[in-house]
Amino acid sequence: MDPRIQIAVDYVWTQRAAGVADGAISAALLQIGWPQDYVTAAFNSIGQPPQPAAVQPTQTNLVDTRHKYTIRAAIADVYRGMKVNWLTYLICVLSMLAVASILVTLIYGILSALHVYDKVAYSGFGGVGFRLIPLICLYLFVIAVSAVVNAMVVNVLALTLRDGLDGHRGKPLATLKEALFRLVRVALTNALVALVALGPFIITTIIMITVTFAATFSGVGGRSSSIAGLIISLLLGLAGFAWALIASLRFALAPYVALIEPQTSIFGTLKRSSYLLRKGGQWFLLKGFFLLVAVLIIVLLLTHSSMSASNDTGGTIFTAVNIVVTILINGGLYTLYRNRVAVKK
Repeated sequence: MDPRIQIAVDYVWTQRAAGVADGAISAALLQIGWPQDYVTAAFNSIGQPPQPAAVQPTQTNLVDTRHKYTIRAAIADVYRGMKVNWLTYLICVLSMLAVASILVTLIYGILSALHVYDKVAYSGFGGVGFRLIPLICLYLFVIAVSAVVNAMVVNVLALTLRDGLDGHRGKPLATLKEALFRLVRVALTNALVALVALGPFIITTIIMITVTFAATFSGVGGRSSSIAGLIISLLLGLAGFAWALIASLRFALAPYVALIEPQTSIFGTLKRSSYLLRKGGQWFLLKGFFLLVAVLIIVLLLTHSSMSASNDTGGTIFTAVNIVVTILINGGLYTLYRNRVAVKK
């Protein structure tokens, strides 16, 4: 089923459960901009077509369908969703913290084991390369765990907001199960986005370092060669940074596509995200980025002054702001996804 129709179907079920007449539900959908064929399809998928009625529409929890979606509207949507479903989110977060503590303990155990192993390997073989192998494996393990935890955070928050904005009080166990069920898809999508966005930047950085060192130590061409190599390196670095920015503006919604639209392939999530963000969504992301930078600067100034007086106060402020900012960033991206799905009819 088209995800846009599914949103309307969920809304119809919610309003019927609240005792709202079908005519009022249909009128509310039409008033906020949903096309008649989508409304009809939503009712038909349930089995009862809408009955015409000239009644005043009731207040709706459906996402804002205006083409120009603002930061203020996103914050309001996140607040409404969390207001309905904050307890479910809290329980899910505490559950994830418990799992994370187990993973941290596991990593600490591996580090301790590698420390002993490293001493034995060094005394027995004396090879630096041999000692680096387990550390590289550990580094890759930490990256994998971080990707999984990040995907789980995205899933739980998005699903919590989805239920809250649709007027449902989600059940923690059901939310966690659904988040776990889509975990691999979202984690792989995050990895793909990072590879596409940062791959050229990493390659150009390697080229930049190689060219700089080659021009410096080879002595070929003298000072002019070094300057030319530095200019080329800087241009490649700027090109890689520019592509990373462009890719971020195109593929920011890919994880949410992977979560909400399971029929879309992992590679297809990039194309779908680019389509949703075209003509409207990218400006939202740019404004959000500059607002985030401004907030972080203010927080750093506040925490710096607080830490001068009391380390505990500064740390508490930083932690609280970090939690709020994380919710607003991930929540804002999800509500932007809902808005763009509704707009891109």
